Parts: sequence; structure tokens; C-alpha cells
Amino acid sequence: MMSSELQPDTAISVQGVSKCYRLYDAPAHRLAEALSLGRRRQHRLFWALRDVSFDVPIGTTMGIIGRNGSGKSTLLQIIAGTLVPTAGRVLIRGRVSALLELGAGFNAEFTGRENVFLNAALMGLSPQEVEERYDAIAGFAELGDFIDQPVKTYSSGMLVRLAFAVAVHLDPDVLIVDEALAVGDILFQHKCMQRIQALIRYGRTVLFVSHDVNTIKMLCDSAVLLDGGQILDMGAAERIARAYHRLMFQHDAATPPPTEAPLAPRPPTSRVAPPEGEPACVFRAAPEFLERAGHSRMGNGGASVVNVELRNLAGELIYYVEFNEEVLLDVHIEFHVAVSSAVIGYLIRNQNGLDVLGTNTFTEGIPVEDISAGERLMLRARLRMPIHPGGYTISPAVVDERNVERSDYLDWVDNALAFEVTKPRDRIMYAMFHVDQHLRIERP
Repeated sequence: MMSSELQPDTAISVQGVSKCYRLYDAPAHRLAEALSLGRRRQHRLFWALRDVSFDVPIGTTMGIIGRNGSGKSTLLQIIAGTLVPTAGRVLIRGRVSALLELGAGFNAEFTGRENVFLNAALMGLSPQEVEERYDAIAGFAELGDFIDQPVKTYSSGMLVRLAFAVAVHLDPDVLIVDEALAVGDILFQHKCMQRIQALIRYGRTVLFVSHDVNTIKMLCDSAVLLDGGQILDMGAAERIARAYHRLMFQHDAATPPPTEAPLAPRPPTSRVAPPEGEPACVFRAAPEFLERAGHSRMGNGGASVVNVELRNLAGELIYYVEFNEEVLLDVHIEFHVAVSSAVIGYLIRNQNGLDVLGTNTFTEGIPVEDISAGERLMLRARLRMPIHPGGYTISPAVVDERNVERSDYLDWVDNALAFEVTKPRDRIMYAMFHVDQHLRIERP
């Protein structure tokens, strides 16, 4: 890996990288092929990666996302230098720190302290530089006296604490993280996320692999979608997260339904009459909505969301919502096939694509049953918006309840409606939500 051939603004350049493995059905086949001096082929080829190319600009965060077996971990190992590609090359500028497989690079017989010095030496740090960083590393890992015990005695949680502490305190120019944070407890995961965000603010380059699309959208400027060892798409993180969601839906739709017992029927709930003064529900299919939604719709076509409206309690259409205002969300749906039981719901996302609010009829215990082809329904939600000022979108969905666990959508419209929450007039918002609380000061 060389940096002299990189463009001035590029931290990582992956150029035509491919990785091929020879697979044998039995160990004896490998031996037979070796004894025949290659004249008898006993293997088949498996391409874990094929012609993968992309650049990561300095100071940006790129996400790698894809289904299991798509080649994500293989790609990161090649970038980190722990795996040699069959073809292509990777160029990197500066020092690389990688957090890949749990405990990778640690000597099980060495203590935690000895492994810190060993890893730092492999990164090119002098003993004096390691001494200067050691207290910060040990403090971050929070291992106490276990820092002087052999690593082979560590639990998986302790191991990931030490590995992450070492990786982020070696002052890397490029940090590579492969979903290792899922092993630690929730407090340590938050601590790690804050540290990664600090590195991003300091202008470090981060390559991050995760199955969690919200984490990708929160941390990453851009993302690469891998499938079958090839790049399906790359670009802005939020757009690639949506593409991954569509890919997962297509995969699930092609998978035969599980043979598990069906979900137990939920007891019917009583229908509450709408509050006095609330505007009546009137079905409205909007041609302009259908045209716009056609670019972000997915599902098997069993139903169509034909309009989404946000209204105040006076019934007026709104696109600006006062902080903590009570509003009405109407989702208008046409069914094209008969459905014995459906689930209708929605998600509200912030401008970073994170899911902020949402629910559905299944969760709330509202039966939607015996729907005939051609029938029209409306979902009305009455809710408050005690959320941080900014831009938000609404994504509605309709699912056959028999397939609700598999997310087999009859229809889903991504970011169907956009709206803005205005600044509160009586308070400063420090968090994403405001919940009414009762505070008091006492002098016991």
C-alpha cells in the first residue's frame, strides 16, 4: 500500500480489487489436486469480491453495507492489509488503525498491557509515545486490574473494550471499524460512538461497516452497497440506505415464508369515536402525489398509498408544524387484492434519515380485516410533535399481516411527505425530544 500515487484529496483508493478462493468439497480433494501437480482439478472457484473500485476523500466517513456474505468483511481485511487481493490494489494515505474481527492482532498469552505495547509497536509508535497514551487507553477500556491479566482470560466484552481503546488512541489517519461495537454493553457502545464522532470532527477518515442503516445514516457522508462481491450502488449515505432496504425487501419477497406457527390473532379493540370538532375523514387520491411517489415506492403491488396529508385540528393542510402542536396525519390507501388482515403504519424521519417516531395498527392493536379488492381505507393518526426543530419526512407502509415479521410490503412509499417543525417559543431544545417533566430543587 503506497500513498505517493494517491490524489491529494484522497485517503483511500480501492482499484479493481477482486478476491477469489478455491473451495474443496473434502480435504482429500485438496491433497489429490496437489499430488497430481494441478493436472486434476478438484476445486471450484468462489469470487468473494469482483472488480471493486472506489475512493474515500480525506476527512470523510464512508459506510459499507450489504447482506451477509456480500463481501464486506473481506473488503475491509484487504483495505486493512490483513488479506491479499487476487487482483487489484489498495492505496492508503497515512496510518491505519483497524478494528476487525474480535481480538484480531492480540496475543492470547500476553496481558492486556503487553498487547497495548505490541499493537502500538506494530503501528510504528515508539515506546515513549505508547507510554504517553497508555493511561488514556487503559482508562477508556475500563478493565481495572484485568489489564495485567492474560488476554485469554478476557470475556468478549472485555476484549472489544481493549481492542477499541487501542484502535482509537493510536492517532490514526484512517480508522476501519467492522461492526465490533455490537459486542460491548450499551454504555460502552455509546462511548465508542462518541469517540468515533470525535475522530470525524477532528478530520480523520473513517470506513465503517454495519447492518444498522440508522448508524450508517448518522455517521457516514457516503456509502457503498455490496451484494455478491460487487458494488450495486454508491453515493450519499441516506440514498444508499434506502437502496439497501429495497434490496432486503426483494430478498425477503423471494424467500419462501417460514414454517413457523402463524401469529396468534390479536383481540379486537373498541373503536373510539373521533373527538368533537375533529374534521371528518375524506378520501383523496392525489395525482401529483402518485407521480412523486413513483420514484420511491416498493412493494408487491397488492395496495397503493395514493396520498399522505398532514393537517391541523382545523382541517387545514400544513407543511410547517409548531413545536408540540397536535396534528392529524392521514394516509389514503387503495387495495388491489383481497386481504384478510392488513397492517398500516408510518415512520417519521429527521433530516439525517433517522427514524424518530412511528407506529402501526398491529402494534396499537387496531384490527384491519376482511379487505376486498378495490376497497379504499384511510389511516388517521392524531399526534403531537414535541421534537427538535428541523426537517422531517413521513414514510407510510401497508403489509399483509401474515407476512408482517418478514416485512413483505403491499406498498411502502419512502419519504412520501416532507414537513418542518418550527422552533419552540418558550424553551431551548437540547435533545431530539421534549417530554413534560416536573423539576424541583430541595435542600434536604
